[in-house]
Amino acid sequence: MSTELLSDRDVADRLGLKGTRWVADQARAGVFPHLKVGRSRRYTEAHVEEILRICEERPRAARTRPEPAPGRAAPRGGEVRRFERKVPRKLRPSS
Repeated sequence: MSTELLSDRDVADRLGLKGTRWVADQARAGVFPHLKVGRSRRYTEAHVEEILRICEERPRAARTRPEPAPGRAAPRGGEVRRFERKVPRKLRPSS
């Protein structure tokens, strides 16, 4: 069994990144799969494929506006309710 082990630098190069810090931080945080060999992190081809799957963004369904809660008017196109300013207590006439 001959499995080539890749370093942070090798993985960063394959991902098209300039530095290795992001790859190392993600592995340290447990986001990216990796092997711990002594004090160094190593990756296999399967790990790189999994990292690509983790980073992949898929298109989302078009978002629709949620319906307003029952009894509440939708703010768009409808009448906007204005509130009157309150007078601070210190400035209110005493009764």
